[in-house]
Amino acid sequence: MDQATDPDKTLIRAALQSTTYDSSDRDAQRPAKRQMLDAHKPLADDLPASEFVKMMHYYRECEQVTVTVNDTSYKLPKSLVCSESTFFNKAFNSGFLETEEQKLSLTECTTETFELVVQWVYRHKLTFDIATKKEKMVDLLFDFFKLADLLGLGGPFSTVISMLTTIFIDNGALLLPKHIRIAYQLPNNYDLRQLVAEACVSKYIRFLRKGGNSKIQKEMDACEGFKKDVLEGVAGALKSIETSYNSYVVRFTCPLTGDAIDL
Repeated sequence: MDQATDPDKTLIRAALQSTTYDSSDRDAQRPAKRQMLDAHKPLADDLPASEFVKMMHYYRECEQVTVTVNDTSYKLPKSLVCSESTFFNKAFNSGFLETEEQKLSLTECTTETFELVVQWVYRHKLTFDIATKKEKMVDLLFDFFKLADLLGLGGPFSTVISMLTTIFIDNGALLLPKHIRIAYQLPNNYDLRQLVAEACVSKYIRFLRKGGNSKIQKEMDACEGFKKDVLEGVAGALKSIETSYNSYVVRFTCPLTGDAIDL
């Protein structure tokens, strides 16, 4: 069935645009045009993943599958998860044991990461609790990309890339070697690899100029393709070099931020 006309997905998308109402609330019994939005009840789009998954009771009328992650079970609409994930589609529709039981266990991730996947499947958007520290957010986003690759989730993931870009522009030190390794273990995720390489260009240029120890150099030797991407970024940045003879300042343009950086 065409995803655009799938009745389950139509129901789900429509429900996500409304707020949560108690069935005993008198306002919930009014015709749709007369219902008032409750300012104290957030829209689904505003909820972090940990709160979003608590809304699953909205969709119990659909055919369900159960995914268990570290002893936590999630009941999800089969038609939706199978249309959004090639992994789930094969597991629940191809004659495996999971097809018969309509249950599956994932051991490759944490509940926090899987809840981001659930949020993405429903909304193609990720939202974090405002109290989430940026370091934790970066770790979760890279873990999300890793799990998304395993599950064959549909993209594009431009909004997630934008989230990481904003974080790295604000604080490039949050990009760690483990994140570089994750990015270069995902050969199909060009945008993530490009972001990681661009975030390392200015650091590597400073290393070439001033010497010292470089964690980037170590990863360039360890991660296939990373060295090539960084050096291409360096070559592009060096083409932008400007020299001020009066002040003896040499500047290049950072490919990530677009800022002029003094050497």
